[in-house]
Amino acid sequence: MSKPFRTVSGRTREMGHTEIADAAFDYVDGKDDVTPWSGVARYAGLSTQGNLYSLMTRSARPSVNRDLVGRTALRVEPTW
Repeated sequence: MSKPFRTVSGRTREMGHTEIADAAFDYVDGKDDVTPWSGVARYAGLSTQGNLYSLMTRSARPSVNRDLVGRTALRVEPTW
């Protein structure tokens, strides 16, 4: 049920809308079975890949994916 909200959080954080991203994760934390583990939210019933995506999304900064792509041989223009 909350998978779309994790996706929304990742996309909005990438675009710099951190308030929306935080609200999406507040919703997820209220609906899913979240287990704190060494200071990190771990979702029971979610795959390792899903938990890693959630962790990456929580700690991402705006434009992180664009910057990663921009450092490759493809070189993305700054406006993108």
